[in-house]
Amino acid sequence: IYLHVPFCVKKCAYCDFVSFPEQSRADAYFQALYKEIAMAAAECGGKKFDTVFFGGGTPSAVPLEFICTAMERIRACFDLEISEATIECNPGTVDMDKLKAYRRAGFNRISIGVQSFDNGLLRSIGRIHSAAQAEEAVKLSRAAGFENISIDLMYGLPGQSEKEYIDSIERGGLLGVDHISAYSLILEEGTPLYGWVKEGRAVMPDDDAVYDMHRAGMARLESLGYKRYEISNYARPGGECLHNLSTWNMAQWVGIGPSAASQFGGFRYRNSPNFSKWKSGVESGKFAREDIVVLDDE
Repeated sequence: IYLHVPFCVKKCAYCDFVSFPEQSRADAYFQALYKEIAMAAAECGGKKFDTVFFGGGTPSAVPLEFICTAMERIRACFDLEISEATIECNPGTVDMDKLKAYRRAGFNRISIGVQSFDNGLLRSIGRIHSAAQAEEAVKLSRAAGFENISIDLMYGLPGQSEKEYIDSIERGGLLGVDHISAYSLILEEGTPLYGWVKEGRAVMPDDDAVYDMHRAGMARLESLGYKRYEISNYARPGGECLHNLSTWNMAQWVGIGPSAASQFGGFRYRNSPNFSKWKSGVESGKFAREDIVVLDDE
């Protein structure tokens, strides 16, 4: 089960995901989301689910009660045998009380959006946290009882050097995280960063430099004990993300929330990314689905 939480403190300069900085919409959103959870569970006909993933956006940016209630509704509506329940967090939006509450709610894996341990790079892409806050978030997560901690890192950022990227990998390794997702920045049209590059206010590394970062990063990650098990994901033994693996193994999954994708019952589809269209559909008892593909043998 994937549940989308499309709220952030503010939108990062490179982001084109479905997310909003308007926290005032959260209450109306979650009321609709709770209804969609029940609708999706009824459609699944008693199938057993083993992973849950709360992604975003920034799930940790919304009030705690919304997240805990959503997990309660999932437990009440779906037949679960959970081996892994993940929540995505921004280092600038967590503290020990919140992390302990996530553990009590049933989350046993946390994915922390670090992106870089270089403060200059973090500021340049609009992140709300510092490198020190990122380190503290990892330490607090371990102290709160999270058994599997993942961090996201990015390369190919404007002005980023290969050394800066490798330094971030090494700092993650020293913190003892179990999993590192390493993503190459994709410059998406319509984002602030796209405009900055077009105006000459930001300069992207060329393709050769990005490729060199990728190869150097892969080598350093593997030397630190992180095995590459998927395109952008590396894990120490036992740290693989079961939710990620399910998509590669052609398992069935259900996406809840606007833009969330599903692969279920011989079809692949996604919910409308349009907030109003998604919400009005759910409130009328209908799914607002798009890009429906029949999964035949071919």
